[in-house]
Amino acid sequence: MLVAVFLFRKIMSYKKREELFSKLEEIRIDMEKYLNEYLLQLLKNKELTEYELEILFQPFDEDAPELVKVHSVNDKGELLLTFEYFDGTIQNEEVEMEQLRFDALFQLIELLEQLVE
Repeated sequence: MLVAVFLFRKIMSYKKREELFSKLEEIRIDMEKYLNEYLLQLLKNKELTEYELEILFQPFDEDAPELVKVHSVNDKGELLLTFEYFDGTIQNEEVEMEQLRFDALFQLIELLEQLVE
């Protein structure tokens, strides 16, 4: 009897987890769409370095996120971040929203909304 109860709870927790992650993915899609189709379009061709905006960015091959500066939004409405490499090279590179962690995406929206109000 105890085994059946344990298995039932385990199955229910997996279902709940799956449901929550599905909702989280829907929210992420909506956030990316809001950023790409609204906020970044309003900030096209805008240099953002003067605002000293920073977000956490975690490269795919790294274990921990690093703090990077938001550089600008180019004429295509793409976000450019400033990366400093191990050899001291500083480079502005465009990033896709899929590359941002959920918390960084949320943080970016909060920061950019302040600039378009």
